Amino acid sequence: MQELKRSVEQVVKGAFQAMGTFPAASISGLLFTITTMIRTQIEGVQADEFHLLFNSLHWAFAFGAIFGLMAATYVRGQQLETTRMSLANGVTGIVSLSSFLLLYFFGQTAPDANSSFNYLYLSEIANARMAMLLGVTFLAFVLFAARQKENQSLSRTIFMIQKSFFIALIYGMVLLAGTSAVAGAIQGLLYPAMSFKVYQHLGSIIGFVTFLIFLGSLPDFSQTQPDEKHQAAQEQSKFIQLLFSYILVPVTLALTIVLLLWTIRIIFQGVGNYFIRLSSIATSYAVVGIWLYIMVHEAQNKVAKLYRQVFPFATLIILAFEGWALIQQLMTYGMQTTEYYFMLVWLVAVVAMLLLVFKNRSAYASVLLLVMATMLFSVMPLVGYQSLPVRLQVQRFEKLLIQAQMFENNEIIPGSEAIEQPIREKMTVSAQYLARQEQDRLPVWFSIEPYDDESFKEVMGFAPIYPRQEDVAPLQNAITSVSRENQAIDIASFDWRVPLTYQDQKEGQGGTFEGNKGTYEIEWILSEKGNSVPKLTIKLNNQVILEESLKTFVEGLLAEYPPTTEQKESTTVATLEYPFSTDEIEGQLIFNHIEMQVDENNQPITYWIEIEGVYIREK
Repeated sequence: MQELKRSVEQVVKGAFQAMGTFPAASISGLLFTITTMIRTQIEGVQADEFHLLFNSLHWAFAFGAIFGLMAATYVRGQQLETTRMSLANGVTGIVSLSSFLLLYFFGQTAPDANSSFNYLYLSEIANARMAMLLGVTFLAFVLFAARQKENQSLSRTIFMIQKSFFIALIYGMVLLAGTSAVAGAIQGLLYPAMSFKVYQHLGSIIGFVTFLIFLGSLPDFSQTQPDEKHQAAQEQSKFIQLLFSYILVPVTLALTIVLLLWTIRIIFQGVGNYFIRLSSIATSYAVVGIWLYIMVHEAQNKVAKLYRQVFPFATLIILAFEGWALIQQLMTYGMQTTEYYFMLVWLVAVVAMLLLVFKNRSAYASVLLLVMATMLFSVMPLVGYQSLPVRLQVQRFEKLLIQAQMFENNEIIPGSEAIEQPIREKMTVSAQYLARQEQDRLPVWFSIEPYDDESFKEVMGFAPIYPRQEDVAPLQNAITSVSRENQAIDIASFDWRVPLTYQDQKEGQGGTFEGNKGTYEIEWILSEKGNSVPKLTIKLNNQVILEESLKTFVEGLLAEYPPTTEQKESTTVATLEYPFSTDEIEGQLIFNHIEMQVDENNQPITYWIEIEGVYIREK
């Protein structure tokens, strides 16, 4: 108990000392918290008016917090005089202010005509650049925190920072749970009208406290030799060693085997349309694999040694085939955002594996520097993700149009279905990608609207056609859509109309009413995904008097109005109802609209049903 008390006291003391050790970072964190609380307090239209201001302030203070941490760590690590620390804090303030001004005045963008809001906001590229800048600054902090740039020192430093983060996270979660419980008790017992904003403010304050605990958990970087706290922070406990070596390493090795088998598969079958799935798996594998390699740098057990020997060579083999898959993707569909980022990850991973294979003493530091450079490269003008893929895709789309004789005098000439299907597929992919980009990056002759097949067909002269996986049957969704005419319903023979509403803790909709014989409960059961046959259940005084599946009813609709893959308006009918009867009641379930989507590959049916109401009379 005394040990636990002393540990908590050390954490609290470290959090307070962090404000003196990292003053600029602490002040930035405090200002970030204050901004969040003010934003929480403002509601509605007034909050929308300050949307750009608050977002700019949040990014500026977040950047100031990380930059202040990085600058203070650098100055302390170099054992520079106190005046240099004051200079570092001043530079942090200037950098934070500059980032705010740049964001607020040059990073803003106005909503387009189709937007559901009318306030200024930060552009996508401004947000992306700030995110990358924060990431690069944090990685610079990691490098400065390492006393030496050799692999062993950097491995220990990365683990130390992770350890501090999770210690702070655990304390923060405990604080949040405890304070939320107290606030909940006050609301439930003393002040029921308490605003939910109280919980949001508590979350903001505890977030700042958690940040201070993280700073306080870091060692003193000004020591020429690692002190006791520094050594303890770098030490991996027995549990962590077991977690890394005997759980994460086997899992990663298993994934390595799966990816090696995949390389054999694509030799015979090709990549097909699995590239997006491949890119996400391969990116995760590369990032996690390199991180785990760094974490088990000093592990001497057989499993970790095997991993360090096998991982770089196996990954190079996998990367070779992934590179081939990337080339095939680029040749077929051109460069888009997914291909762009996958290419960058691929290049970083190849260089990292070569450094590990040749056992470079500063491989980890080189990998971090390469990652930092790549992150900055990805958001730069002309070559960033927002520019290079769009420019290359425009050139590719124009070449496809010229090849199909659909481009003349800077205008698209509508084509027809007679154009070869592979060409139409490539045009569809290019056009749909370009349609989702900002208008100022597109040529004046491009006028296709995003997510609008009719706009595509009007401009291109044929409907969009998407490529499919070669080993999977084409997706064919046939639809039956039936709607009731908008006219009055004859309800003279019924006693009650029961509207159905969604019920808590139940699947589907329900309704209740009081009849002469007691309380009736109606349940309309249809799964959230709509992939089960709907069912109607009626209870009288908690006793089930009717339980019927509408299978026969929907099968009759499908037979009368066969599903079709053609796009057309819903069929309108005079009546759309399901009659039912028991010894106690009789009635009708009246629908406004029923749509059934049939997947012709494996025959499941998805239902979308809009109910007007249930009409009942007692016998």
